[in-house]
This record gives sequence, C-alpha cells and structure tokens, in this order.
Amino acid sequence: MGLASAPPSTESHQRVVRVDALARVLQVPGSVLSFLEGQFPEVRSIATPPGRAYRMADAMFLAGLVEALYHDGRPFRDVQEEARSSGRGTLVRRGAALIGIDLQSLKAERPSAAVPPDAIVLDDSVLAPGYGRLNDHVREARGLAARCEGLLLDPVYTGKTMAGLIAAIRDRRLGSNETAVLLHTGGTPALFAYDEDLFISSPPAAPG
Repeated sequence: MGLASAPPSTESHQRVVRVDALARVLQVPGSVLSFLEGQFPEVRSIATPPGRAYRMADAMFLAGLVEALYHDGRPFRDVQEEARSSGRGTLVRRGAALIGIDLQSLKAERPSAAVPPDAIVLDDSVLAPGYGRLNDHVREARGLAARCEGLLLDPVYTGKTMAGLIAAIRDRRLGSNETAVLLHTGGTPALFAYDEDLFISSPPAAPG
C-alpha cells in the first residue's frame, strides 16, 4: 500500500501527507512518528484542514527512518548518525519507495527557475570605515535592536546587517507591504573584543 494514488492536499509541489495516513501505510502507531519528530527537530507536522500532516519531503524522510529502524532492525544511534550525514539521501529514497512516491516525477513537478540578475542586490552603504569597525549607522542599529527587541548585535556582521536593513526601510527601498528577514548569524563573542565604544548608552530623557 502506498501514497502515490492519494490526491495532493494543495498544489502538487506543496502536497502533504496526513499523519494518520502515513502511519497506516508504514504500519506503525502515530506515536512512533511523534517520537521521530522529537528526535529530528527539522521535521514538523503542520496543521491542515483535514488534520495534522507532513510535507512530502518530511514524509519520505520519516518513512526511510521507519524502514531502517523497524523493518531492518538497525540500532537507533546508527540510523541517527546516517540521517545527519550524507546518508540522509539514501533514507529519503528508501522512504519514497516504501510509500510509493516516484522521486523523478516529483522533481519534474518542481522545475528549477533561474534567478534573475536583479534579484540579488549588494549594498555596501553602511560598511565604512571598514571591516569590523564601527560607524554611526551601526551604533544606532545596535542601540535600537537592544532597546526595542533585547537583541544583541555584533559590530562585524549582524550590526551592519541591521544598519543596512534600517537604511533600506528609510530610503523606501523596502515598502510597507514587503516582508524582510534578518539572518542573525551569531557573533556574541565579538562583543568582548571591543572597548567601551561598543556599549550602548541610554537614550536622552524626554524634556520636562
């Protein structure tokens, strides 16, 4: 029994598999899938009108895990290491075969689209005076993030990224109807490599 004949829940490239349907095909209790979700945080069921479901990629991965653990009887630690290495693709392919999904057909439904040249914009307007060196844009961005969001930004990467985002909003390069995502790459240890120039003073008190 497979899932290949089941109709997609949404558009074909976004189809999902209901949790109960996947458990039935794999012949395991739903609690097994819940356990595997807990062990692999990148896999998450989602809410759909018919009930909880998995995206197809997650369903194939879970099926591969079940195949290795319950059908092959392999130790969990071995399978876990394989899933977190280059062997993950093998698990996905085995899972797809187990639940009756043709990977080639699935790829054909999702043709790759070329990225237009104007989709990538490089903005160095807030980088001066150089790598890892502070400027007023970065100081302001770090202060706003700390005071308004409790978010600490380092002056090398995240501080300048936030400064660039603020500049893009002020210059109306980003509209109010657009969604912006700031990728915070860490950098907290860099905070200790700078002197008091890095620390944020309190904003001036309001008059009267």
